[in-house]
Amino acid sequence: MKFDQLIIVHYRKGRIGALVYVKRIPLVFIFVISLVIVSACNLEEKANSVPNTNANEQNDGESWATENKLDETEPVDELYEKAKEEGSVVIYAKSSRFKDVKTSFEAEYPGITVEPYKISGPDIVQKLVREHNAGVYNSDVVFTSVEEQLMDEGYLHTYKPSDILENYVDSYTEGSSLINIVDIKPVFYNTEAFEEAPVSGWWDLTEPEWKGKVLINDPITDVSFSETFLAIIENSDEMAQAYKDKYGEEIELTEENAGYEFVKRFIENDPVVISSGEDIVESIGQSGNESTHIGIAPSSKLRHVEQNNVPISAVFDLEPKISAIGTSAMYIADQAPHPNAAKLLIRWTMGEADGKSAGLEPFNKLGSWIPRDDIENPNPISIEEINAWHIDAEFYEKNYTTFRDFWLSNIN
Repeated sequence: MKFDQLIIVHYRKGRIGALVYVKRIPLVFIFVISLVIVSACNLEEKANSVPNTNANEQNDGESWATENKLDETEPVDELYEKAKEEGSVVIYAKSSRFKDVKTSFEAEYPGITVEPYKISGPDIVQKLVREHNAGVYNSDVVFTSVEEQLMDEGYLHTYKPSDILENYVDSYTEGSSLINIVDIKPVFYNTEAFEEAPVSGWWDLTEPEWKGKVLINDPITDVSFSETFLAIIENSDEMAQAYKDKYGEEIELTEENAGYEFVKRFIENDPVVISSGEDIVESIGQSGNESTHIGIAPSSKLRHVEQNNVPISAVFDLEPKISAIGTSAMYIADQAPHPNAAKLLIRWTMGEADGKSAGLEPFNKLGSWIPRDDIENPNPISIEEINAWHIDAEFYEKNYTTFRDFWLSNIN
C-alpha cells in the first residue's frame, strides 16, 4: 500500500484526533503510532469519565427541550419574533455550505446574525462534548453525521417540524435524527480518460490492471471510509455472490469470509492513500489526465462538475452495491442560548414546508440527495434508486477494532 500527504487520525470511540505525516511507512512504525494513539484515547476516556457536576443532566436536558418546544411545530412568524429577540444563531457544521445559508437567511430574516463555524465531524463531537461537560454552551445548531449516541447522552436534541416531514421520503422519516442530505462513496473516474465507467463491481478493484491506481482515504483515520469497508464485511454473502457472478466459480477463502477476503486482496493491490476526498477528486479530474487512476470519494464532490467543469463522473451501478449510504443531520445543541433562532435556521436550511427556501439550494447539488419528494433531484438516479448498503451502527461498534487490526496487519 502507498501513502501520501497528510493523514488525519481519528478513532471514533476515543473521540480524539491526531496529525501524522505518512509516506511509505514501515509496518512496525504504524503499529507504534497505533499504540500511541490508542493510549491517548484511553487517557481521554478516563478524563471524560469524570461525572458531570449536574447529576440530573439528562433529565434537565429533556426538560429544557420541552420548555423550548423542540417537539412542536410553531408558525414561522412566531419563531421569527422570538428569534429577533435572541439576535443571533451559532452553528457548528462539517460543511462550508453554511456560508451561503448565512447570506440567504440574513436576507430573509433581518435582525438575526448567523455565525457558522466549519469544523470536521470528529472535531465537532470533541468540541461539543468538552464544552458541554464544562458548562459552556456556545453552539445552537449542529450539522454533522448522524450522532444517535450524542442524542442518547443528552448533548444533542432533535427538532423535526411536522410540516416539513410531510414531504419527506418515507424511509427517512424514521429514526430520531432530522436527515438533511444523503450521500454515498462511489468510484470516481476521469471522463476524458474513460468514455464509460471503467469498473462494474468491487472485485474489479482487486484486478492487476488497477494495481497502484485506486485512490482512497485511509479507512483507519476516516470514519466514513471505515464504514464503507465494514459494510462490505457485514454483507460478505453478497460479496461472495458477486465474486461468483463475475468469475463463474465459488470464491476460495483465505480469510473468514468474502468481505475480509476482498479487503485483503484490495490492500495487496496497492491502493494509494490520499489525505482527503477533495484531493482524490482533484487528482482524478485533472484535464487531459493520462494516468487513468480511479478513486473512492464522497459523492458530494461531484458538485465540482457543475462549479468548476471538472471532467469526472461516478459509477452508480456497482456490484453488489454502490457503496454504503451516508447521512448528515441537523440538531439543536443542549442548552442552546438561541433556541428559537436555531429552529428558524433549521427550517430554512431544510427548505421550509414548501421546499422552496433558498437555504436548501447549497445542499441540493449533484452528488447529494435531499430526502424530500417535492423537489427536483439533480442526480442521474433518485434517492429511492440508490442501491447501497445501510450502515449498521451496532455492527460497526462491535467490529471496528477487528477491522482496524486486520487492515494494519495486512499493510506491506
